[in-house]
Amino acid sequence: GEDGSVDTDKLKQSMRLKGLPPPGPGYLPYEGDGGADSRPSTTQKLKDARSLVRKSICGERKLDMTNSAYTGDLSAAEILTALGEEVRDTASSTTKAGTMILTWDLANNATISTIGREWLDALTNISVLDVTQNKLSSLPENLHERSIRTLLCGRNQLSSMSVQRTICVDPVSDMAQKLEHLDLSANQLEWVPDGLFALSSLRTLNLSHNKIKDLTWEKQDDEEGEETAPNRGWKHGLVALVQLDLSNNQIADLGFMPLALSGCKGLRILQLNNNNLDDIPLELGCLKQLTTINLAGNPQKGVRTSVLSESCEVILEYLFNKMDSLDVSRVEEQHRAIEAALVSPPDSEGGEGEGGESGPHVDTTTSEGQNTTVENDESPTLEWLEEQTGSDAASVSDEERLMQKENSIRGLKLKIEDMSERLEQLSLSQSKR
Repeated sequence: GEDGSVDTDKLKQSMRLKGLPPPGPGYLPYEGDGGADSRPSTTQKLKDARSLVRKSICGERKLDMTNSAYTGDLSAAEILTALGEEVRDTASSTTKAGTMILTWDLANNATISTIGREWLDALTNISVLDVTQNKLSSLPENLHERSIRTLLCGRNQLSSMSVQRTICVDPVSDMAQKLEHLDLSANQLEWVPDGLFALSSLRTLNLSHNKIKDLTWEKQDDEEGEETAPNRGWKHGLVALVQLDLSNNQIADLGFMPLALSGCKGLRILQLNNNNLDDIPLELGCLKQLTTINLAGNPQKGVRTSVLSESCEVILEYLFNKMDSLDVSRVEEQHRAIEAALVSPPDSEGGEGEGGESGPHVDTTTSEGQNTTVENDESPTLEWLEEQTGSDAASVSDEERLMQKENSIRGLKLKIEDMSERLEQLSLSQSKR
């Protein structure tokens, strides 16, 4: 105006003619006058979609659809159209825009419940997918066809069965071979699908804040005329794993996991805090590869809270020292059986052991040429491992067991006497000073 003031109504109208505000915080929502003419036209929507896609195929090639107003079934026809349009890839060739995008960020929309397969049909080369904090009860059925390396699905409504049907559906798929980071925290998982163990390159697995009650291995029986239920629980595999988070569940039984993790030589972080463990398996003390372990917040009484607040090295040493020599020998034998299961191909007899029970088989034909994926649906359960190592244990008489325990006690007494002598010498030297 003449007095130097700004006519905000005219300014808003001028800005609206330039298109919708960009997504993300810090911008006022679109304001119309309530009439049909105030809403963006289909032409304007397509123009905005093309602008978004053009930005997405530059730089880090990320399609950012976070903090948007999408609800229910993800429907944005204009963006799908723009993704399918031809753009110049090189000076002499063109390609569809969607094929150039490597990251799709759909996080923090809160109300998206379904993503159709047409989106992944358009985004054929994405390696990162973030759908954190939505209301997804399922994932696109063609998800496993993409070579995704990072999949972030935390804070949704995914069930164990939906994970099995989408993420774990095909053990030889591109995603099963290449997925490195998987976040399924804060969903509705009640058990661990066995298909997860086909993810041969997985480095980080976050299953925290779910409803998992135990990790005991359960092999489901096939019922004629019904859909085959997946096996569930924890078994050997995931040899590339570096970080595992199972905190804040309802786990009362770790099952085979304390032994199975011996096959994960690169495992550094293990989070089991805030569960329902009445006992902490001493076998965890043999996982010397760990640098961080959290067992706090469980109802167990066997290990003092003061010990659990110590460093990982101290906790592992405490658990290890509570085992006698026979326990240590048994665990070491079982570790060797697990390692053999992970590196040995199926035998010509179909893996039949004594008694006709199948031993663990392993896929030896991964893309990296490593023996990393458990091929069959069996797991070397505690019973199977005891069969493999039981012959040696059975040959030890009660007298020999007693002698071994006495030797262990004698060794501890000698250590205590040695420490007492050192303390006495130290006390004398200090008193002389």
